[in-house]
Amino acid sequence: MGRRRPVMLLASLFSAAGFLSLYFCSRYEWPHPFLMSLAFTETALNVAYAAHAALPADLRAPETDVENPGDTEADAGLISGIMALHSFIGAVCAVCVLDVAKGFPLYSFYQFYGAAVVVICILVSCVAKEEPSSNLQLPSAGEIAAAYTMDRARDMDFFWVCYGRLLFYTSQSVIVFMSYFIRDMFQVTSEKEVISKLSTLVLIGQLLGAVVAVPSSRMSDHVGCKPAVYVSCVVQCITFLTFILAPMLAWNVMLIGASFYGLGSGSYMSVDYALALKCLPSNKDRAQSFGLWGIAGFIGSCLGPLVAGGVLWLFPGPDSTSLHAPQFQYKGYAFGLLLAGSLPALAVIPATKQIIRKV
Repeated sequence: MGRRRPVMLLASLFSAAGFLSLYFCSRYEWPHPFLMSLAFTETALNVAYAAHAALPADLRAPETDVENPGDTEADAGLISGIMALHSFIGAVCAVCVLDVAKGFPLYSFYQFYGAAVVVICILVSCVAKEEPSSNLQLPSAGEIAAAYTMDRARDMDFFWVCYGRLLFYTSQSVIVFMSYFIRDMFQVTSEKEVISKLSTLVLIGQLLGAVVAVPSSRMSDHVGCKPAVYVSCVVQCITFLTFILAPMLAWNVMLIGASFYGLGSGSYMSVDYALALKCLPSNKDRAQSFGLWGIAGFIGSCLGPLVAGGVLWLFPGPDSTSLHAPQFQYKGYAFGLLLAGSLPALAVIPATKQIIRKV
């Protein structure tokens, strides 16, 4: 079965079990088991993602790299664009499911996501054609520890790729508070209306991201990945500034912000994978490298809500008396979006400039 597919299949089964556990913990309101199940599920998903991310690099026919370096660079851009397109399509499907089944309890979605992970993983495993692996030895403790380290002399370009990814995902993940933002800043009291408005914003952003992903990746083949990163980060910064201004103007300004979000995310994600592919450490297995790359995005996705959430709790609303339905002030949202949204996006630019390799 090759090296990647067994890991991907096993991790997807573990993640499905984790989703099932989340379903029961959420349904019966078990907070501490829920947190443990969430950590288990996220770990399994990241293991599956690391193996999946290494598949395109493996299937890229590395033996042709020396003979046709130009084709290799073009392949990197196209692969990155397709990976981004799939990410956006997945997000659109998730939002569509949420919108169609919005009359059901939120915990019911865990069953769907668990089944979807297994089905898609099986589909990918059937389509991908790996060479049979002749070496099935388990890694030693030293090899596992080495997977989390980088050679400062040779791997600094890859370090800056991962660091920039961490910052961008920190910025991007602030969107998780948008349901609270809609409720508190636009005085929406109905949960169904909040979900409807949120679905509209997410669909606009994800569809625009899907539209620009592949063209942006093809354009980066001619002008390089760095300009796409710079443009996407500036647009991402403008996104959150637009959201900050929207409550003082009108709801339609939120739709403009969602459009900026899609354009910025699509431009960045169209070269995200290509940057990593072009800066892979030569002394590591591809899956190890993409594991670090995935961890960078995962840490960023945790930091964004952590920073923004911490800021929000400093500015509770006057009627915020319940942990189950907290309310927050405009100042909290403004500072949170600025500190965890706009500033990390801009910080990606100097990090990307540190990459010496021509990308």
